[in-house]
Amino acid sequence: MASFQEDSGISLRAYRPEDIPHIISRHGALYADEHGWDPKVMESLVDSTCVDFINTYSPSHNRLWIAERHQNDAVKFVGCVMLFNDREDLAQKSAMVRLLLVEPEERGRRVGTRLVRQAVQFAREEAGYRRVLLWMPGETAAARRIYQREGFEKVAEMEHDVFGKKAKAESWG
Repeated sequence: MASFQEDSGISLRAYRPEDIPHIISRHGALYADEHGWDPKVMESLVDSTCVDFINTYSPSHNRLWIAERHQNDAVKFVGCVMLFNDREDLAQKSAMVRLLLVEPEERGRRVGTRLVRQAVQFAREEAGYRRVLLWMPGETAAARRIYQREGFEKVAEMEHDVFGKKAKAESWG
């Protein structure tokens, strides 16, 4: 079993518009490296999600957090997560956790847990959402463990042709 260590050199902050291109490119690169997905297709999907987020941005309902490592005088992007209201629930009673990403060298330090916990806490305590949902590729075992620890349960599993290959996806709530 992997050991985990909370890292005090990591801070979370609200996104800035200049973060978006980096978020898009890192998702494309990591999903290509780790899952063999077409990076351009992944970048297009993340770009579309970010455009929807920006076009409907309301700080009282939607947020995007950036995790950064502070070391000496340098600040480095190490992860992100988005909380976005579920467009199918027009009464804004549910929100979706989206775009969770933790840089490989930062995994095992609870960065992903901190990001997800921040999103869920905001959703329930500040934004007033009744439900927090997520969709994730079935191959992301580390993310699955984070979601389980934070109280999510898998509610559905499906298979699609995604990114040019058959892939499993899971819905969690």
